[in-house]
Amino acid sequence: MSYIIRDKKYDNLYQLAKDAYKDTTFFATYFKSEEFLQIINKVNKEKHEKILKLKLMILPDDVFVFRVSYILNPYMSFRLNGFCFKDYKSLGEAILAYGPDYNGTLMEIIRYQLLSKHMTTSKISKTDHALFKQVLEIEHLGENDSLLAYFMLGYLLSKKDTIIYHRHEYKDICNLCYYLFRDEQDLCTLGNSLSHSSLLKAYGYFHPNKNLNEYFHLIKSLENNEMHLNDFLKQKEKQS
Repeated sequence: MSYIIRDKKYDNLYQLAKDAYKDTTFFATYFKSEEFLQIINKVNKEKHEKILKLKLMILPDDVFVFRVSYILNPYMSFRLNGFCFKDYKSLGEAILAYGPDYNGTLMEIIRYQLLSKHMTTSKISKTDHALFKQVLEIEHLGENDSLLAYFMLGYLLSKKDTIIYHRHEYKDICNLCYYLFRDEQDLCTLGNSLSHSSLLKAYGYFHPNKNLNEYFHLIKSLENNEMHLNDFLKQKEKQS
C-alpha cells in the first residue's frame, strides 16, 4: 500500500514516519486528520488506538509528532522537530553545544521524558538497561530541575569531559574560570553566577576530580579577597 502526501510517494508508513520530524507543523495536523486515522485503522487497529489516545492529550506539535512517529516506526534513530541524530552520543553533544543556555526543542526531551520513551519503543531499554536506568533517574530529576537534568543528560550521553560555554570549549573548570575572570570587572557577580550554574553542576557530577577544588577556591576568593584571585590568574597566565 502506497501513500501520496504533499506530492511525495511513500511505499509504507515506516518511510512516512522517518520524514515527519522535518515538518512538525504539517504532520501534527495530518496525524490528527480523519484521512490519516482511517488509514491507520485499516492497517493496524492497535496503533490506531494508541494514536487516538495521544490525540486527546495536550502536547506541543513536535512532541505529538514524535510520539506518533515512533508508534508508526519504533526503530528509527532519535528524531525531533528538525533534529536527527545517528546515535545517543551525538544527541548528548547537541545538548551541550548550547551551554550555559539551552535549546528549547531539546529541552522538551527532558520535560516530556522523550528519551526513555524512545528507548522503550526501540527496545534499547532492554539491551542497555544500565543506561536506561540512568536516563530515568535524570528525567525524574527534571521534574524539579529541568535545566540541571538537561545538562546531566548531555554529559551522560556524550561522555564529554570538557565544558562548552557560549560556543567556546574549555578543557576544565579552572581553564574556563581563567578566561572568564581575566577580563571581567564585576567578579563577584560572575562568581555568583558560576557557583549556581546548572552546566557546571552537571559537569562536576560526571567529572568530580577535574579541578573542582581549584574552582571552589576561585569562588571563595571572589567572595573574600579579589587580590588572591588576581594573584591566581597571574600565575595561571604564566603557565599558559
